[in-house]
Amino acid sequence: MGEGASGRNSGYAVALSHFTGGFDSAMKSEYRRVNRINSTGLDLLRHQVEASAIECGWRENGIFHAAADRRSLDECKAFEHYLTALEIPFTPMEQDQLSHQLGTGHYARGLRVHQGALMQPAALVRGLAGALPSNVTLCEQSPVLSIERGSPFILRTPNGKVVTDKLVLATNYEAPGLGFLRRRLLGSTLSGSFTRKLTGEESDSLGSETSVGSALTAWWWRHCQVGPGSATLYP
Repeated sequence: MGEGASGRNSGYAVALSHFTGGFDSAMKSEYRRVNRINSTGLDLLRHQVEASAIECGWRENGIFHAAADRRSLDECKAFEHYLTALEIPFTPMEQDQLSHQLGTGHYARGLRVHQGALMQPAALVRGLAGALPSNVTLCEQSPVLSIERGSPFILRTPNGKVVTDKLVLATNYEAPGLGFLRRRLLGSTLSGSFTRKLTGEESDSLGSETSVGSALTAWWWRHCQVGPGSATLYP
């Protein structure tokens, strides 16, 4: 539990979706509908974390959306228009402000969106698994090798089978291997790195934020406290 994609993602629980391209006023109701779904999911997660005392570093500090080149600056401007039109709270940030908070002068401009949470995803998943209700059984180390479609579905495992009338797939990129969503999903391989424990001076150079999630032009990064030092993750 927590060793798959759900435990190795960037650790975001977003309250709103970022639709690339210019703001389309005709899509305003659809934007709001999608964001209501996001917000409801965030509320449910927050409740679970608090009710079950899940220690996953949950912090609702929102995100930074930062831009460095002309193309990403245009996208940042479009995102600002989107946030303004939907009356979503945000703070515009110039290069010196970003440098102070993120510890780098690379980004020319950005937006701080106040909604959204950042957490350690594997710790969240394991905490949720430990708080499952009594009518749910979690089976680990029992891979599904194949699924026979029909009424009912039959799931084949190495040592047996599961027969069910209803099936929910939460398999991420593995769905095509089970015969679903073929030619619909595209996989990507990402990498991560940890620093050694940083000195106080090195930690201070990373900016004033002790735990921050940033939606950057082509990648995501996370800076979080790890014991007396800190780590920068590139999930």
